[in-house]
Amino acid sequence: MFDHSMRVYEQMGELGAPRSVVSFNALLSACNHSKLFDKVCQLFDEMPQRHGFLPDKVSYGLLVKAYCDDGKPELGVEKLKEMEEKGIEVTVITFTMILHALYKKGSVDEAERLWSEMTGKGFVPDAGAYNVRVMNAQNGKAEDVVKMIEEMKEGGVKPDSISYNYLISCYCRNGMMDEAKKVYEGLEGNGCKPNGATFGTMIHYGSLFCRDFGKSKQWP
Repeated sequence: MFDHSMRVYEQMGELGAPRSVVSFNALLSACNHSKLFDKVCQLFDEMPQRHGFLPDKVSYGLLVKAYCDDGKPELGVEKLKEMEEKGIEVTVITFTMILHALYKKGSVDEAERLWSEMTGKGFVPDAGAYNVRVMNAQNGKAEDVVKMIEEMKEGGVKPDSISYNYLISCYCRNGMMDEAKKVYEGLEGNGCKPNGATFGTMIHYGSLFCRDFGKSKQWP
């Protein structure tokens, strides 16, 4: 995919089509899709200057995605600073990508610092950003997930099916099936509908619960 995209991009000049930031972003996207993360960085450093255009917020977002997918979110954090210095808009989506990568890498303290920086600068987290934190919280105790969902509500963000699925999963993993059932039964009242992930979680952990119960039962 990338080789084809690169050929088309290089041929644009011959065809009388000036290379622009739009075509550049399409090239970066193809590069990310092919998991050529180092190539994304190389193109970002070379192409804009060679062809006379400036990277925009989409370009930077694609570069940050390459860093994050390559397990280098700290480089994404550095690019955030560069974007601010150059007056390029930083979006909540870009913050969320880096947060997810930091949590995935186990850099929890760095992720929490970035969250504080994001909210401190007036960015309003959306459900996707909160869900990244909720997903991380489920590695701990169920009450941590509940606390995070309450924080979402207090911040004016409506928890979605993903938020509640994480809570159900956390309850189930801790053997708290009654609590998981209550969350499931309250989904519609909270404006959400159960989806495939909801049913999959309940069925999986329900079967494990029944199996373990059967093993512990002393049958005559």
